[in-house]
Amino acid sequence: MQSIPNIQNAIKSSLARLAMDKKRPDEKFLSADKRKMIMKSKYFESCIKLDTRLRISYPNITSHDYFDSWHIANSLGFVDYVVVDAKWAEIIKQTKLDSKYSIKVFSAKPNSLKEFFKELKSL
Repeated sequence: MQSIPNIQNAIKSSLARLAMDKKRPDEKFLSADKRKMIMKSKYFESCIKLDTRLRISYPNITSHDYFDSWHIANSLGFVDYVVVDAKWAEIIKQTKLDSKYSIKVFSAKPNSLKEFFKELKSL
């Protein structure tokens, strides 16, 4: 398992990559004020937990994984149900974010989707 300073450096590195606009690498995508605002967000902790668990559990992560983690973390506080691929369903449950936000997590696997539709019908 990585040490805390290594995890913090990995998180800072992830933020730096997200802050750069790939179309215009000479300009920052997020201003310093916007980055500070994101770091103070109550969902930033979720981003850190997802990113850390991703790095520990899956060594071959891609840039798409970073964007997935941000999208998932920012939606968790606003939904009752989330359907994600199996990897993210596992990560959300491992980090206990489903319990923290009282959401039900389903994967895109057939059995899980059946459970999801059953849940929706019961509403």
